Amino acid sequence: MRNMKFLNIINRMAVAATASLVVFASVSVPAHAEYDPWAVIAEVIDFPGWDNVGFHISGDFVVSGNVNLRTGPSTNDDVIEVLQAGTIIELHDMDPWNWSYVRANGRYGYINSQFIVAEWEFEEMQLVAAGQFVYPTAPSHIGTVELLPWSTVRTIWGRGEVAQITDVRTGLVYNVRNMGNGNHSDVETVTQADTDIMRRTYGGVWSWATRPIIVSVNGRHIAASINGMPHAGATIVGNGMAGHVCIHFQGSRTHNGNQRHTQDHQNAVMEAFNVISSQALRN
Repeated sequence: MRNMKFLNIINRMAVAATASLVVFASVSVPAHAEYDPWAVIAEVIDFPGWDNVGFHISGDFVVSGNVNLRTGPSTNDDVIEVLQAGTIIELHDMDPWNWSYVRANGRYGYINSQFIVAEWEFEEMQLVAAGQFVYPTAPSHIGTVELLPWSTVRTIWGRGEVAQITDVRTGLVYNVRNMGNGNHSDVETVTQADTDIMRRTYGGVWSWATRPIIVSVNGRHIAASINGMPHAGATIVGNGMAGHVCIHFQGSRTHNGNQRHTQDHQNAVMEAFNVISSQALRN
């Protein structure tokens, strides 16, 4: 068990080291990256000229599930090969919100960017699925965790209200502000420091992968799930996040009807509830 945790730490260090080389070769490092080594890859992904960057990253990213490698950036394009979950990919051109041009198994093609995760992140998912992940002790501020339907949560957490987020797998805590309640909560980190902490939960890589969290707001602690890919609109300036991210609760849905991503969020909601509840019973 300890060896598995150590492997995850080593992989995170490898991601940061590789990212440093990428930044050195391609873009200038923002000032705040000097004190936040986990932020480096995220800054590369934020780089506006990403699609024109002529480099690839080898061995640090994989596909999170079985995904089609296609001849073009559309589901109408031919399938070259079905990549199995865990297949290592080289990123050549990436649009985090759409399609990425990659090399996998010696072939070049396009895959949906929602399937791209860091190698350490995929290993973490496998440990969770196998029931072998070692969770930190729940922070003392969390009391009884509730599993509430989205229809109830949206009456508790209003637009413009700040909530405290606890990442269940790391125990890290940061703040977000609710910018809208539609099919789920659209949220933004409140400050640059909050963004840095959130990014650290993702190993410094903006990612569509879901993570189990606890949302603490108005005296309630609610099981939820978050993704780590800023997108679309934003209302807070200077927080280091170009867009917003989504938080899901029991029964919430995505905006685009993606059933797989919706289920991933629901699985993470249950992980958050089950893990924290079981810790409370042991205590």
